[in-house]
Amino acid sequence: MKKIIILLSVLTVAMTEALGQSIRGDFTPLQSESKVQIQLDYSKADIHGMTEDDFAVYEEDWNEDKPEIISKFVTACNKGIGYTPYLIISRSTPYILKVDILTIFDNGDCILDASLINPEGLTIGTIENVRGEGGRFGTKLNLIKDGSEDSGLQLGRLLKKAMKKRQ
Repeated sequence: MKKIIILLSVLTVAMTEALGQSIRGDFTPLQSESKVQIQLDYSKADIHGMTEDDFAVYEEDWNEDKPEIISKFVTACNKGIGYTPYLIISRSTPYILKVDILTIFDNGDCILDASLINPEGLTIGTIENVRGEGGRFGTKLNLIKDGSEDSGLQLGRLLKKAMKKRQ
């Protein structure tokens, strides 16, 4: 009986976590792409209760560390997706994965949404409420780097799942 209760508890927690995220639309076109441009947008982000501009004033190293934060995200996302297609930052490709960073908490936890944009400029798929865990120790920027890396990995895993079938 105890084993059943424990199993049900674990399943309940897992389902609650999964229900927060949603995958909609069609990510299957990515199966035939070798490279996809990724764009990270912090313009709507709430970072420690501030806008990105305000946070950059508060945390003077933000603009200096932001490229590393983005690089950690993209590297982890590529790892989660299995490197096919390979996500790149700088080159124009037929499909674009636009990632909107929504919230970065004090511990570096990150919540984001992602949209797949086709060559005609239309959004054909979305993944919402992806959450990555930040760090436990370190400076604010180091915690954000940890959260960026984990949220990239989580998004990559969801992309891998979404590419297999139409949602």
